[in-house]
Amino acid sequence: MKSGLKDMIGRTVSAVVIAERPHSPKVLLFLAFTDGTFYEIYGDDIHATSGVCNGGAQDAATYANLFSPEKLDTYTSRS
Repeated sequence: MKSGLKDMIGRTVSAVVIAERPHSPKVLLFLAFTDGTFYEIYGDDIHATSGVCNGGAQDAATYANLFSPEKLDTYTSRS
């Protein structure tokens, strides 16, 4: 993953924009922040869960490890 993900730490999401296209990349997901910036995530096959889960970064990392990832990165405000 690109290191730009850690630039989202501490920002507040104000909107989510999703664009679907017939060609690659098929899905573009934009997270807009209250400070007037946004971050783009894109790919041909992006899946979203049905809701927000309870827990923090450590809980998410523990859950992610259940899927035997080849690589796991966690970015926090202390990184």
